[in-house]
Amino acid sequence: MYSGGDCAQIYSQFDKSSIYVPLATNANKMARIIADNIKNPEHKYPGTLGSSILGVGNLEITKTGSFDTIDKNKIGSVYIKDYDLPRYLKQSRPLYLKLFYDKTNFQLLAAQMAGYNHATLRINALATAIWNKMDIRDLQNLDLVYSPPFARTSDIIHIASRKVTSS
Repeated sequence: MYSGGDCAQIYSQFDKSSIYVPLATNANKMARIIADNIKNPEHKYPGTLGSSILGVGNLEITKTGSFDTIDKNKIGSVYIKDYDLPRYLKQSRPLYLKLFYDKTNFQLLAAQMAGYNHATLRINALATAIWNKMDIRDLQNLDLVYSPPFARTSDIIHIASRKVTSS
């Protein structure tokens, strides 16, 4: 018997427990695994980071990752307010990023972002970094795209990583 979707708990990448995270992305992945397992019961769900995005008017708010099961004294964070595009472009808007990391090994644990112009889609790069247990200090070397209508030469992710490295 299989159960999936919003009625089922899901495996957490962080503490290996079952959690309730009713997101369509998780439900879709569970449905695919259930279908695959009907034919060949070898697929397992690797877990979730709980990545989500919400729009409030023109403001986009997004998050990924967790640090609920880690001792709060071992959690470091960095907060950056910047802009999504070069300031000389009239469509440039504020962009906010907060990263959480383990102070003992600098592993990136979670990210929260708010902004406009689809700028919060940067969270996908951060979800990949969390999934792969990247060191937050290594984010400053990510090869992120640049062109003035889309991003700044030094992205907010680079700036946040450098702030951790310099502290």
